[in-house]
Amino acid sequence: MECLQVLDRARAPEVEGVLADAHVPRVVPLPLGDMRELVFDHGALAQRAATDLAHNLGVLSLDDHKESLLLDTPFDEANGVLSPDGRWLAYQSNESGSSEIYLVPFPDVHSSKRPVSIGGGTRPLWRQDGRELFYYVEPGTIMAVPITPGANLTLGRPAVVVKGPYASPGYTGRHYDVSPDGKRFLLLKDVETSGSTTPTPPEIRLVQHWVNELERLVPAK
Repeated sequence: MECLQVLDRARAPEVEGVLADAHVPRVVPLPLGDMRELVFDHGALAQRAATDLAHNLGVLSLDDHKESLLLDTPFDEANGVLSPDGRWLAYQSNESGSSEIYLVPFPDVHSSKRPVSIGGGTRPLWRQDGRELFYYVEPGTIMAVPITPGANLTLGRPAVVVKGPYASPGYTGRHYDVSPDGKRFLLLKDVETSGSTTPTPPEIRLVQHWVNELERLVPAK
């Protein structure tokens, strides 16, 4: 059975908590600071195809390791991310017929809802200080929404901050990252082969035991 493992970096590789469930959490935003709750995608694609269930968001308590559904609707909700102050949850939903970004208070997610994106959006991500919310739009575009944080959060108008061409993600989860100050972005880019206009498929290379190799090449003095 697949499961979600929560690691405490200060005690790694000790596992702080394990959530084992038939609903596989595929995208797991890490808790920030002193947060004791973890939002995750609830439901595997294979199960959803077999049971025709919507893909919803769940929350895991890191204190008692209990899980519960946050948003249980007929629509697909995914990629939920909590704001740095823990007061707001950004996520994507197809309730309008296409994927858009929404913002709800946390943990009272049913008290109100604000649309964030205009003309589509997926994979939201907060700037570290909570004053900007990013999201992805095909093809290869990152949008940014200015945020005035707090109990009475206000939203600015979305604007393009990164424009492709970049590789399109082949999965539901977030495929990009942003620096703490929101000025630098990490994305995958298609690489054209020599003499060909057809780009090669994007790939990620995993190097194991790189520390041993580094010690061999640069021995300690």
